[in-house]
Amino acid sequence: MDPQPKSPPLTHDFKKETRRTTLLLSFQSLGVVYGCMSVAPIYVFETISPEDIDSEARVYELFSFIFWTMTIIPLLKYAFIVLRADDNGEGGIFALYSLLCRHAKVGLLPNESSDDNEVLNHAMVSPCKSKVESRARRAIEKHRSTHYLMLFIAMLGSCVMIGDGILIPALSVLSVSSSIQRSLYDRFIHSKRSGSMFANLGHFSKKSIKITFVCVIYPCLTLCYAGQAAYMHKHYGTKNFTHLSQSVPERIRHIFIALSLLASAVGSQAAITATFSIINQCLALGCFPRVKVIHTSDKIHGRIYIPDINWVLMVFSLAITIGFHDMVEIGYATSSAIISGMLVTTCLISLIITLYWEKSMLVSAIFLMFFGSIELAYLSASMLNFHKGAWYLVLLLALSMMIMLTWHYGMMKKYKFDLENKVSTDWLSAINPGLEVSRIKGIGFIYTDILTGIPAFFTHFITNLPAFHEILIFVSFKSCPVPYVAPSRRYLTGRLGSKKYRIYRCIVRYGYCDPIRDTDDFEDQIIRSIGEFISVEETDSESLMSPEGIMFVVGNSSENGNGLLPLNEIEASVSLESSHETQGIQMSEPPKRRKVRFMLPNNFKKMGISVRQELQKLFNARESGTAYFLGHPHIKIREDANFLKRLVVLAYVFLDKNCREPPVALNIPHAALVEIGMVYTI
Repeated sequence: MDPQPKSPPLTHDFKKETRRTTLLLSFQSLGVVYGCMSVAPIYVFETISPEDIDSEARVYELFSFIFWTMTIIPLLKYAFIVLRADDNGEGGIFALYSLLCRHAKVGLLPNESSDDNEVLNHAMVSPCKSKVESRARRAIEKHRSTHYLMLFIAMLGSCVMIGDGILIPALSVLSVSSSIQRSLYDRFIHSKRSGSMFANLGHFSKKSIKITFVCVIYPCLTLCYAGQAAYMHKHYGTKNFTHLSQSVPERIRHIFIALSLLASAVGSQAAITATFSIINQCLALGCFPRVKVIHTSDKIHGRIYIPDINWVLMVFSLAITIGFHDMVEIGYATSSAIISGMLVTTCLISLIITLYWEKSMLVSAIFLMFFGSIELAYLSASMLNFHKGAWYLVLLLALSMMIMLTWHYGMMKKYKFDLENKVSTDWLSAINPGLEVSRIKGIGFIYTDILTGIPAFFTHFITNLPAFHEILIFVSFKSCPVPYVAPSRRYLTGRLGSKKYRIYRCIVRYGYCDPIRDTDDFEDQIIRSIGEFISVEETDSESLMSPEGIMFVVGNSSENGNGLLPLNEIEASVSLESSHETQGIQMSEPPKRRKVRFMLPNNFKKMGISVRQELQKLFNARESGTAYFLGHPHIKIREDANFLKRLVVLAYVFLDKNCREPPVALNIPHAALVEIGMVYTI
């Protein structure tokens, strides 16, 4: 598993960033965020055929077009408006969508029922109170078709960013190495690449990105284009007068070419890192198949690397480069992707203005019409060349959209099946005398997606094998439409049934940028949260009355806490004979596994008798060992399903079998894993 920081938790508090940190982040953003935009002068004027420049005055017309495009879209729209719509420091299409989900009831993701929402949002974020209940908000919340439309727009924008990650690396390098004349599309490229400003917001800070663009990128690009236009005007009609390299002295031209190649390679990183950020958000919100996400920084949130996606981007980029051979065709596809991304952002920001910033619909309409009309003009001009290469973008969008929609559809259907087939918690407490269920030593973790009730796969298991552990913990990992959940608000813990049954529920809440599923100590944190819950159950006032009873928000227990206190140990391997001492069961692989043992709190003797007994039983069960129960779905297609639904379900089954397995994502030792087969009819 990926190494994760132990303590303190990762922070993303850019409000308290120092001047030195701002300058450092601003310098780093020059390559990661603005790499693509900074290398645009290498080929923008060069892509214009000399025949299209029919007079010296045309040169200044082209410069005016570039200047006002760069002023209106990157500077005015992105730097001064879009960057304000960050989601607690995170940017990107799904960050905008999560804002809309929180400030208007438009979510179409699992756990969107009223009860589930109440449980997930309890004591975590301040309630989103609207000043006025506008007609726009009521209309959007009432009509479910608008919910589907907004999710589709968010997915479309994400697919466009993925397309950028494929097309721009090929384009950036070939634009320097190729001498083929290209079309007018590149005049638009520098304007969209400002979209990386927002998509890469989680890697840096809003302040650093804005300072870099306003103080460095914008004036430097303006001077560069102005100087190049002046050179073209002076040398109008000469050979290759539109090439930037012609303005460089011949004796150092080879150095310029080498630097251009390096700059183009660095510029591609902006699109690649933006793709990583978008896919990471899609993963957490259940809109993309499971892949491994590596968090490369233990100090700053958002620094991620996705190996599988990196290989996919490389393969597709190479395929485009080798298959097309023509920069013009790749350019048409890239320009279409660029402008489509701008237009999607404009649509979502117009909704943010009304639903989140609570401005009038007139302000939202003005924003949409002003920027939307410009971007629609660009898009229509780009799509005129659909048959010359823009069709490849449509192919990429169709492929990525099919994957995302298929995965989302399958996840929603599985979740709906779980909800329809769950049983009441009373069933579990009632089967003890009826089926003569045996309780064995140790702790049993049952992982489920539902937040209330008993999952069908576990009832199936108990019915056929009437035995389970002396302590049962139902664990649910649930994504919330926020970028991060504070560790002190992460664990929502409660009890199922009477105290004598010792059955608990723990809901682990995480944001779409949290690395919670890849942490190495999730089990230890859950046990600590149960211990904290036991000790404060009768006294804590910050509780939630759920359909199953009282639940408490518990965080990381301190050394003076009331729950079980950890004693950290490291063992290279744990033999099967030691399974009665700790949770350790010999794994099939030799890597080290972190093992944590616990001790009772210092004030143990001062607690009530029932609390002491329950904590002692939890302690003893932890020492006896743990087992993990997961449902293993077997998808069966309904007999009355039409051809399209059958095709979608088959595609989902294929993706589910070939993506990252849940036991790996949860860091579960395979020797202690019990997978229970369950037929899902969808």
